[in-house]
Amino acid sequence: MEDNKGDSNVNKQGQDVNVDDQCGNCKSKVKDTDKAVACEICEVWFHTKCEEIPDEVYEFMVKGNQLFWCCTHCRFGCVKLHNRMGKIEKSQTEMVQRQVSLEAMVSGVKEEICKGQDRNKEIDQQQNELSGMQQALSHTVQEVKDSLMANQGTHKELEERLGYMEAKSVKVCETVEKNEEHTQDLKGRVGVLEAKMLNVEEKSVQHDNCPEHREVGNGPQPVALGAVLRTDTVLTEIYDMKRRECNLVV
Repeated sequence: MEDNKGDSNVNKQGQDVNVDDQCGNCKSKVKDTDKAVACEICEVWFHTKCEEIPDEVYEFMVKGNQLFWCCTHCRFGCVKLHNRMGKIEKSQTEMVQRQVSLEAMVSGVKEEICKGQDRNKEIDQQQNELSGMQQALSHTVQEVKDSLMANQGTHKELEERLGYMEAKSVKVCETVEKNEEHTQDLKGRVGVLEAKMLNVEEKSVQHDNCPEHREVGNGPQPVALGAVLRTDTVLTEIYDMKRRECNLVV
């Protein structure tokens, strides 16, 4: 039998047996004439009958065919290990899936970051435009203020002119009232003069028709000089009053 740490885990009968090797089940020494197999995991030798290994399997292993074999004790541990490995593989698969999902999320976040950067650029551009608009608006406001200050001076001047015009209008109204009174007075005086003129004309006609002043023949008729002078005076006064009435200045 070869050493349990050698290349073969099968006791090829007729080989030297290590005195320290004993069956893992019955605890008896494994002789060189015994059919025994070493566990690949714990490297302990076991009799084939103790592990209930069929002779066909033993012969197959003796012929040098590589066959993994473990004892009953290690087999339960292998099952647990296999289950554990299955859980680990499942957990690993889930982690891979999560990694893929996280990578997709990271890719999405990167895209959002790129979009955010582009948006920030647009915002910066809009802020620059707003700053320019604000400066232009400030300039316009200053111009409006300057215009208002200038208009205040013009408004003050207009108020002064308006006050002067109002005072002038009051004087004009007073002058118009005085002119109306004067006109009425002139109209009264004209009426009186016209009445006097009519009276003078009537007296002149009566004088002309008086028999005492008539002369026989076709010679020139005598005229009353006083009546003619009074008539001329009345006409001159009427003319002067009408001229003054027409030349009234407001």
